[in-house]
Amino acid sequence: GRRTGHPAPSLPASPALLCPGDGRPALVAIATLFRDRDELRQSRERARLKFLFLEHGWTADSFSAELERLMGQSLPDLAPVVPDSFVGRTGRDHLGLHTQRDGRLFAGLSVAQGVLDPDRIDRIVALSETYGTGDIRLTPQQNLVISGISPEQAADFVREAGSAGLSLAPGFDARTVSCTGKTFCRLALAETKELGASVASSLAGSFPKLSPVPYIHLSGCPNDCGQMRIADIGLSGIQGKNGDHGTEDGFELLLGGSMAGELTVNRRTGVKLLKDQVAPFLGRLLAFYESACHNGEDFRSFVERTGLDFLAVLDRGTPEELDLLAESLSRGLKNFPPAL
Repeated sequence: GRRTGHPAPSLPASPALLCPGDGRPALVAIATLFRDRDELRQSRERARLKFLFLEHGWTADSFSAELERLMGQSLPDLAPVVPDSFVGRTGRDHLGLHTQRDGRLFAGLSVAQGVLDPDRIDRIVALSETYGTGDIRLTPQQNLVISGISPEQAADFVREAGSAGLSLAPGFDARTVSCTGKTFCRLALAETKELGASVASSLAGSFPKLSPVPYIHLSGCPNDCGQMRIADIGLSGIQGKNGDHGTEDGFELLLGGSMAGELTVNRRTGVKLLKDQVAPFLGRLLAFYESACHNGEDFRSFVERTGLDFLAVLDRGTPEELDLLAESLSRGLKNFPPAL
């Protein structure tokens, strides 16, 4: 798989599952394969496993065959595991209270931007030790999972989590993700953490009842550590021109990614925003989506149905034109009304 250049999902190897005892030998074999392939030693920019598939004709089957040769054994064909309750990205958030197999509960807690201070860490540990098993797990959405909660103590747990500033609801805080940005990364072109928190707070205040809340991911550069290419709304850091004031932090807008069902990589829109323009523009974007969506469709489905042409009207159209376009799209039409 790859996130930069022309993003694409990973290919499943065959067999795609390993027995527990085969994990370490398989990793050693993959590292050996990577080290020994002459094709990957010709250029530092091409020293990535993905280029075996992109430029040298490898397939999932040929990769698996070489893996088995290096391991000196055939890997068994195991029955695939089909998740029964957590399907797609919403399930992977783990937010809220959910029943474990043993009858106890686990809680998915939102951590805004994945940022924790010492006091909040102490309170999270206290929650886990008081109500759970003491285990604390991390999710790809920069949130937390605490397991082993007694159903009889669920209400107390939720109340104390709220007092610690931890929410179990899938709001903008939970679904706005950012990389470390240029505060801590020398490759980043823009600051992300403070902007992400500001954007989430602004949108939460403007859209308290919006459902489902879209995923908004910020990456400080095209390397995409913030996973912007699979977000409903992706923001890629750039250095934007601000007239006579020189350059300042900015972002390129990408729309329509998703991990619900089949993975979808979002599309570049051509819209570039300075940092102070991000929250106002996203406010207009989500207000338009709220008024123009059809039958409660999610944001990715809305973008798939309407395309990206509405952005031109959103950016430069009059209020009357926006109302006309929203009314047309809310009826499930794909094309712009004749007046536009």
